[in-house]
Amino acid sequence: MSDGAQEIKNRILSVWNRIKFGQAAWLLDAGDTSSSSSPVTLLARNYYMSESFARDFVSKLWLTYRREFKEFRGTKINSDCGWGCTIRSGQMLLGNALLLLHLGRHWRWERNGGEDPLKDLKHRNIIRLFADQEESPLSIHSLLAIARINLNRSPGEWFGPSSTSSLTQIGSFQCKH
Repeated sequence: MSDGAQEIKNRILSVWNRIKFGQAAWLLDAGDTSSSSSPVTLLARNYYMSESFARDFVSKLWLTYRREFKEFRGTKINSDCGWGCTIRSGQMLLGNALLLLHLGRHWRWERNGGEDPLKDLKHRNIIRLFADQEESPLSIHSLLAIARINLNRSPGEWFGPSSTSSLTQIGSFQCKH
């Protein structure tokens, strides 16, 4: 690998690890050349690279590729890397809609708990709906069980927006919460 390619790879991995481990890459990267006088918009809110933006950003539900979770029933597949992106996007869309509906647009996640224990509990309960386990009604495991029955589709197959929408709709209707 050339030095330039290795440098790009290292930079991407560095940013990925910052995101993965909860550090806001945009606040930590001194080499960033973006203008701090230009606003950043997140869900119709304008921010000037600030703590307010970081708090709003980390308060959103992020569901990304995973690996080494319990194998999907009847398979040896224990990862959704490479084929689960649209399902994860559908989960994030639904999860963030639930956060907005139940907690409001002004709610922010606090590491040590917020001022309203009831809202903190609602937040945790929404997250539990999507946990990567068969018992969670909106987990990738549950959505793929729905896909097997309703769409004759299997883990490892790529799902488009239409099929993902159907899965999340059926999963939502089956959800007891």
